[in-house]
Formats: sequence, C-alpha cells, structure tokens
Amino acid sequence: MKRIKPAFIVFVLSVCFVSICQTASAQQSSQVYIHKANNNQYSPGIVYAYNAGNFTYDGEKINSYGFGLHDFGAAKLNAYASGYFGFDVFTGNSHRFRVTQFGKVGIGVNNPEGMLDVLAPEEGAYETLLRLRLKDTQGDYFKVSNGTSLVNQFIPSITGYHETDNRQALHISASTNATNDNGDTPLMIFDARRDNGTITNRPLFAWDSYGETYRKMTLMSNGHLGVGIKAPTSRLHVVSAGADAGIIGGIVAKFTQNTANSNGNHPVVLVEHTSAQGTNSSGLEINMPSGGDQYTFNNTAALKITTASNHRAFIINDASANRLFEIDKTGRVGVGVTNFGTDNTFKLFVKGGIRTEKAKIDVASQSSWGDYVFEPTYRLAPLNEIETYIKAHKHLPGVPSAATLVKKGLDLGKMHKIQMVKIEELTLHTIAQEKKIKQKEARIDQLEKKMILMMKRLEALEKKNK
Repeated sequence: MKRIKPAFIVFVLSVCFVSICQTASAQQSSQVYIHKANNNQYSPGIVYAYNAGNFTYDGEKINSYGFGLHDFGAAKLNAYASGYFGFDVFTGNSHRFRVTQFGKVGIGVNNPEGMLDVLAPEEGAYETLLRLRLKDTQGDYFKVSNGTSLVNQFIPSITGYHETDNRQALHISASTNATNDNGDTPLMIFDARRDNGTITNRPLFAWDSYGETYRKMTLMSNGHLGVGIKAPTSRLHVVSAGADAGIIGGIVAKFTQNTANSNGNHPVVLVEHTSAQGTNSSGLEINMPSGGDQYTFNNTAALKITTASNHRAFIINDASANRLFEIDKTGRVGVGVTNFGTDNTFKLFVKGGIRTEKAKIDVASQSSWGDYVFEPTYRLAPLNEIETYIKAHKHLPGVPSAATLVKKGLDLGKMHKIQMVKIEELTLHTIAQEKKIKQKEARIDQLEKKMILMMKRLEALEKKNK
C-alpha cells in the first residue's frame, strides 16, 4: 500500500468527522484506521468520540466532541483534541496546550491554576517564556524571560527591545478618565514586599545599566534615595565621585526653574523644618574636607553662588520676612539693612552695631596715615588760630562736622587718620609748650636766686643802720 500523505489524512479526518456526526445518535464512539503496507505497520489513524462523556482511549481521555491521532507503530496516542469539557493539544506524549471548560489556558500545563498558566521547558540560559512582535517591525519585540543563567532558578525578566529608531524601548503607562482624576490614591504603585509584610533590611528598587558595579540610583526600605551610591544614609544622598558613583567630579545636583516667578514666592529649592528641632539641628549643612590651598584652587568653596547682574546673590529673612542678611549683585553685604543706596564705595553695611574682640583696617599707603605731621615742612597751626577756627565752626579744623557725619557717615580709616593727625599736632604743641615751660622755669630760678641775694643785702643794710 502506498504511503498516505498528511493532506489526505486531514481530508479523511474531515470526511469521517462529518459522516460520524450524522450517525452519532446511534453510536458512542468510532475508530478509523488507515493502514500502511510497509512492514505491515499501521500508519497514524483517527480516533473519534461523539457525545460519549469522558471516553478514554489508550489511557487518555478524549472528551465529548473530540478526536485523536494514534500512532499504532509506537502504540501511543500522539495527539488529540476535545471540545465539550475543554480543548487539549497533546503531542510527543506531553500536554502542550489546553483550554479548560472554565476558560483557563495552560501551555505545558495539564491543570492551569490561572487564566493563563505557562510551564516552559528548560532550554539552558535565559529561557524565553513570551515574545511578541509585529510583522512589519520584527526587529522590535516584547519579551518575558528568565533573567538568570543558573539552573533551578527563575528570575522573571521583562524586556522591551526597539531598534527601528531611537525612541524608548519600553513604555509603561497607567491611565484613567477625567471623572477619576481626583483623590490622593496614586494612579500607579510600585510595591516591593515580603510575602507577609514590608521589606525592612534591603533596598526596594535600584536602577542599573548592564549590571554595572555601581548603582545609578537606589531606593532603600526606609525611604532613603541614593544617587550614585548603593546604601544612602539620608532622605536624599547624592554622590558624584568614588567607587559607588563611577563618575569623576562634575556637578552633584542641579536644579533649574525655567518659568519666571512673577510674585517671587516660588523658590527653586526649599529646605524647611516643620517642627521644633533639638540641639545641633540645621536646615542646611555644608562640610568640606581639609587640605588644599584656597588660593591655588580659587574656585573651590563650600558654597558658591553665581547670580545675574539684576539679582541679589544671597538673602536671609526671619519668620516675619524681616531682612537679616543680604549680599547684593555687586558683592555688598548687609546685616539688618534693606537698602544699600547708590553708594558703591563700601562693601559692608550693618544696622544695630558691631561687637568684636579684634578689628584690623588696612592702610593703603604711607600717605594714608598721619606721620607727615612730623616732617619739617609741615605747618603746625598755632593754638590761637585753632581757637579762632573752633569759635567760628564749632569743630576742629580738618575734622568733619557732626552734620557731615550724619549725612555721609563715619569713615573709620579716614577718622583714625584724622585723629592721629590731631594727636600728633597736639603732641607737637605739647612739646613746644614744655620747652616754653622749661625756659620759664629756668628764668624763674634765676629770678629766685637774685631775689634771695637781694633779700640778704637788704637784711645786711638793716643791721648796719641800727
């Protein structure tokens, strides 16, 4: 007998299926055998069951309205399909695909536990469980696979691969309608947990790139978020260099606001304490390591602020918005000052007084001090001339008046020089007066001696005339 082709088997199957269905009421099952002449072996045949309940053939159930393919040479039921109590595809002595009567689908599973239950055979490293593609972009795909090459282990891995252009390879989205766009329940939640509680001892999420030895970002179970570090120790812990970061130098954090603040009430970064703090608490703390030369590394600083020409560089206010400290765009520093005026000569403005243990004022040159008073060419005004000036102007010559000081302020450097000049002039006047006093003392001594001599002569005359 000639070998019957598979197409003919399908044709016979269809004919038998129709003919047997027409006479099904008179029988419970039918068996159709198609013989093969070679070695007197039977070729694959068809087993058909109609409305026979759970008809068992060769140890396998062929449910009502089903058929099977039997290899008599191997004495095994190679494949069968049934419909009324489910649908099964059975090949190679194994269940390949099944749809139960309840609609559950099993691939490689006889009794699926979920609506879709897949049991993939072991194929070596990184087994693929699911791969989805489009016919016109077969290079792009979505894949669910085993994320480890170790045997007896399964780490689910979801991969989106995209090569047709440079857009995203995987897009995950949560959506709702306008009616439900309210409340405080997140639209999407990423939840990492134990089977019976919360994670407390290990990170929850991490962001890597091809298994690098350092982490791009890590979220700990206590809510600490680390950027460039595996084990962050604060709510936000950012590292820009070192073994954990994999980055050499660079900006650690950058905050940019592109929208203009018309009302001035939207800071780019807000650091705020919402409750009373204990000892050593601070809103912002900056620590720099020791070492280095501030003059060699002139751009190295614990805090560096660069501002545009029309903005203040730094402001500190109290809770009532009173200005405590300010550095303006020109570098002028104000303590308790809200208006620097138009005078750009000075750099420090303080309201309320300064208290310090030590202060040092640099002198620009020798001419900025008063030692020229001791030069021979210096004209020392006589005291009577000074007296006349004081009576006319109510202050010393060369010293600003009280009205001038109120209007322009007191220049400590200039005032120290003026005072030193007056001290040196007074010293010269004192020296001159001392010389005059000594001359007068000498004259008085001479007069005293003459008077004593005259008194002695007078006494001698009085005695002689007695």
